[in-house]
Amino acid sequence: MTLLNKIYDKIDYDEIEIYSYNRGLMLSNYLNDLDVEKKRLIEEMKVEEDFSKELELNKRVKYIEKYMPLDDELVDKEAKLHPTANLIAKFKREDLIAREIGEIFISEISSPIASRCIAKFRDGLVFKKEGEIQEVFSICFECATIKSKSEGEVYGDAEFYKSYRKILLKIGHNVDEV
Repeated sequence: MTLLNKIYDKIDYDEIEIYSYNRGLMLSNYLNDLDVEKKRLIEEMKVEEDFSKELELNKRVKYIEKYMPLDDELVDKEAKLHPTANLIAKFKREDLIAREIGEIFISEISSPIASRCIAKFRDGLVFKKEGEIQEVFSICFECATIKSKSEGEVYGDAEFYKSYRKILLKIGHNVDEV
């Protein structure tokens, strides 16, 4: 079990970005765009005569059909932000809010939470050093799950979620908004 505070200790960063994703109109538009693309690909497959091209089209259709945007992480393997990512705030490490976030991360984890439900990642933190991504945490407040870009699922406790939620509300981000 990897604890959140153990990962945080290893992050060398000078700035934190807070994101919201997989919610609201941006998600709705993105899912609509995927549906339009899927219909276009199916039409292309009907007239495609090159078998290898048809296979490629079919692969993309299958990907869209099983695509679960709420399972996605904030940043992909190529360090591209999720298509619905919305930057909420950006702080330098020395800013008061960034220091408050750091304090939450270094606090002792007394009772790690291991969720058994399906995570709906809608909030995320990106730690950067000189503009380069050092670490990313995708967070689901509903089931108390955190996914680290470098470590996979990591564990916090109820106090982490409560404290981080307060910070998000303080900067004007409603974490309960779907």
